[in-house]
Amino acid sequence: RTLDLWVAGHSVREAADQRARQAGAPAAALAVAGSFVSEGPANRQEDEVSAEVTQNFMDLLAQDCAQQYEAFEFLEEALTDPIHFLEFCPVQLPEHVRRTVVDRYYSLEGPALREILRHPNVLSIQLERGGDKRAIAEVEQIARSSRERSLKVSRIVMNLQRVCKW
Repeated sequence: RTLDLWVAGHSVREAADQRARQAGAPAAALAVAGSFVSEGPANRQEDEVSAEVTQNFMDLLAQDCAQQYEAFEFLEEALTDPIHFLEFCPVQLPEHVRRTVVDRYYSLEGPALREILRHPNVLSIQLERGGDKRAIAEVEQIARSSRERSLKVSRIVMNLQRVCKW
């Protein structure tokens, strides 16, 4: 799911590549173009067409991921208050989808959470509005220790800080 890739901190290109691998990109790209090649291209022209179709498929997939990421980033501000998000979502989403989005956005992963909780001043890290260099360095260090992406770690830290304020 693209939502999971966004929450995990993957870039648009990484998300598109991962979705392509899940779809079996070369076969899927050829299926999109409406051609079927059973044993691979027989000549150079077919090889060029296959490469072009694959590239078009990847471009389309990247564009789709970018649009979904844009929608998630729009919803991110509303997700800072999950109860309000569940009751008054800024876009029309079925309740079960809203619950899934909140659940995934506030999910806690073992290695990242363990490293965050080992940090002595986790509640004082200032990441809002970009954060300062010290805060960014601390998040980078936690990300390296947990082998997670910095964006994911910073999202978990901000969510923990938000929950502790409630």
